[in-house]
Amino acid sequence: MRSKRVGFTLIELLVVISIIAVLIALLLPAVQSAREAARRAQCSNNLKQIGLAVANYATANGETLPPASIPLMQDFSYLARIAPYLEMNDIYNDINFQVGARWGPGPCSCQFNGGTESCNQYGLINASASFNTTSFLLCPSDSAPGSLGFIYFAPGASAHVIGRFNYPMNGGLNPFNTTGATGATNGVAYYPTYSASIGQGAFETGQQLQAEQPVTYSSFVDGTSKTVLASEWQKGTGLAPPVPSNSSVLGNVYNFSDTPTQYSGQRSPSPDTPYPDFLLAQDCQNQSPNGSQWTWKGDWWISGNSCTYSHTQPPNRNSCYYASVGQGPGVINLLSASSYHPGGINCVFADGSVRFIKNGIAPYLWYAIATPNGRETIDMSGF
Repeated sequence: MRSKRVGFTLIELLVVISIIAVLIALLLPAVQSAREAARRAQCSNNLKQIGLAVANYATANGETLPPASIPLMQDFSYLARIAPYLEMNDIYNDINFQVGARWGPGPCSCQFNGGTESCNQYGLINASASFNTTSFLLCPSDSAPGSLGFIYFAPGASAHVIGRFNYPMNGGLNPFNTTGATGATNGVAYYPTYSASIGQGAFETGQQLQAEQPVTYSSFVDGTSKTVLASEWQKGTGLAPPVPSNSSVLGNVYNFSDTPTQYSGQRSPSPDTPYPDFLLAQDCQNQSPNGSQWTWKGDWWISGNSCTYSHTQPPNRNSCYYASVGQGPGVINLLSASSYHPGGINCVFADGSVRFIKNGIAPYLWYAIATPNGRETIDMSGF
């Protein structure tokens, strides 16, 4: 009589293992997709909270939106100003608004991965706030460091990582496009009380921008539902500059040989006629990445000097800055909105609504939603 067989044969075991492997291969992309969908939803919620915080700030300040930065002693970012409305009261209370967010007089040395950079007294005074951040300011899909590493404010002191963020304010299009060397921003971000010559960290010496009027809700001639308030960008790689010229990472910002006024000129209202902004953006993309001095994009969240992005670049394209000008903020340079979400980016509009903008958005629409009073005809079904 044949005895009953216990267990599997080798062939049966291999078949079972093969079936399990196939099932895992089929399920893993679905699991990863579900996780990314959850991360994108969290990112969208972060922007929603930022939009509501800006609205609350405006209600408490005569319907005036927070400035992107005010030079010298008030160069704090819009995120620093809305911190109390983002459940960041403890951090907000650590900010000393009697001095600048960063720089200023006095001896102080910051150490970045073995190198030193002068950050002086203001950075030391506001160190506690600068080192802290919350999940509201960070996209969970972006794990890039956005910093050159740790910072030491005194020999032997504890190391800290500078607080980082993913949500810059909309600075509009190329400010030199229509008004030349004294151009003003035309997005939601505004820079009041600028003098003719600026060189205190916000802009490089020799660049000129005219002082700008505050943006209020009455400024939105196009409607708050048709104007982007803020978006997201990928944080930088944190690699020590210069970045290899053959690299291409959306989080870094690359040298650009053109000059700010090279594409100045009146924009055509026709979607069939290329904007100077579009030609400028195309030129940036056509140039091979030529190294970068800004691989820490996304740090110093309390500082308004580098907390804006530009709509001159369509979403998820290489960012450039004018090598003839210097690093500067997004309103001068071509810092694109970018993300790790497949296919596009999240944007919060001035009415507090959040939309997912696809990479393939028509440039005309992307430019139209950058300005609160451009008086463009916008078909929102194009999103």
